[in-house]
Amino acid sequence: MTKHHNARPLRALVAMLAIIAAYLLAAAPQASATPCNYDGRTFNACLRFDWAEYGYLRTHVGLDVFMGQRYAQEIVDCSHNFSASLWGDDGSSDQFIVPLQLKPGWPAAGPVGLGAEFTSARLGPQLDEDRGGDDDELYARIQFYDRFANLRTYYTGTIKGDYRF
Repeated sequence: MTKHHNARPLRALVAMLAIIAAYLLAAAPQASATPCNYDGRTFNACLRFDWAEYGYLRTHVGLDVFMGQRYAQEIVDCSHNFSASLWGDDGSSDQFIVPLQLKPGWPAAGPVGLGAEFTSARLGPQLDEDRGGDDDELYARIQFYDRFANLRTYYTGTIKGDYRF
C-alpha cells in the first residue's frame, strides 16, 4: 500500500518562493556589465565590478594578449613588473583612482598568449570620479614591459554609471 501525499501545499510553497526570489533579484542593485576593449586581433582587456559588501564594490580586470606561447613565457619569466590601475575619465583630463593588485598565479603564458588578472580591495566613494556630477566613466590601464624593454599599455572598455555611495 502506498501513501498519497497532498502535493498542493508543496506546490504553493515552491511558487511563493519563486515569486520572492524573482522580486529579490529584480530589486537587488546591479554592479555593472563587463565592458571589454577588444581590437579584433591582438588583445582583449575587460573591467568588471562585483559587490564586495553593502555599499562597496571590488574591481576585476583581465587582459589577454594574443601571441606565441614561447614569447609569452619569456615575458612572464623576465618581467615582474605587471601593473594595473583604475582611472576616471572626466573628459578634459583622466583621474587616477587606485592601483590594482595582481592576482596570485598571474601573469601566465598559454597556447593563445599572455594573460593577467588584477583586483582591488573594496571600493566605494572613490568611484564617484566627478564628485556627484554626471555619470562616472571608469576604465583600467594595464602596463608591463616585454622582453625587449618596450612598455606595453592596454586599456579596458569604459564602465559608465552613477557611483555616488
